[in-house]
Amino acid sequence: MHFIPFSAEQSRVLDDVMTVDRLHRSLLQREEGLGGGFQWKNVGGQDYLTRFWTDPTTKKKQARSRGRRSPATEAEYGDFYAARESVAAERRSLGPRMADVSRAARAFRLALVTQPVADVFRAFDRAGLWQACMLLGGCATHAHAVEARVRVEAELADIDLLVPDGLVSDVLPSIGGALRAARPDEAWHADGTALVGSSGLRIHVHDASEVLEAFIATLPELDAIRAVSSALEGAPRAGFVVGRDGLAAPVATLDPTAHAVLKSAQAVSLGSKHARDAALVAVELARLIERSTALAPATTLAGLDFDNHDRIRPLGRARS
Repeated sequence: MHFIPFSAEQSRVLDDVMTVDRLHRSLLQREEGLGGGFQWKNVGGQDYLTRFWTDPTTKKKQARSRGRRSPATEAEYGDFYAARESVAAERRSLGPRMADVSRAARAFRLALVTQPVADVFRAFDRAGLWQACMLLGGCATHAHAVEARVRVEAELADIDLLVPDGLVSDVLPSIGGALRAARPDEAWHADGTALVGSSGLRIHVHDASEVLEAFIATLPELDAIRAVSSALEGAPRAGFVVGRDGLAAPVATLDPTAHAVLKSAQAVSLGSKHARDAALVAVELARLIERSTALAPATTLAGLDFDNHDRIRPLGRARS
């Protein structure tokens, strides 16, 4: 057995983690429009309301006049600072609950993802990268395990990102910016289509067409190709993992069944026990997760013999 089902108490704590994360992210979204501030400036004996803020991209200060003092501008001024205080009060109120949830998640061994990786995932979320990118590999397995409410005993090393066809060069700068925001003290450099940090953390960026071509070369079953191709072109599947701080880190993944098929193809290609074990875990997770698409079960989708645990192989191929 490669994973352990969550207990009822672990599931309850996980629900709390999800609830707190939704509340916290909602506050962060509201805060985005409340940066900077307002100021009254006297020009020619008249008061004018000025909105000022710092551009998040250029880091330069910006300002714009909102008009002469009037009931409307006074209301705008008051509403802004009332909204800011409301968010601040909600953050203060949420703080103790976040601390309690964090302690509980760590106590119940739900905090499995290393903090650097969790920080990167949160930065990707703030940068909007999960709207296009999807996780592959071990990180996706951890997200699917959270969805299936099981604990996976699997290594989590590098981050594998799937990017839509032809967009790798366009997305890399955004990924680099998010990485610098998440880990400002870490130096990053490009290594082909990977970004490598001074701590050794490596972000592999994969083009969807290249992933599909590699899959076809290994397992050219037509039904599997159609299903995987559809998943690669589809919308990312929202999910989350739990960082070592006991808090959620939003992610987006490939459909669990398609991910299981890709992992199985990799197992056939590599032929190693580690790859076979990883594929079997992905398959079992795909079986556990309630299907939200019309894809066939992973056991038949790729035409693979998943029930033969001593070796994953295409059906009908003789054992060696």
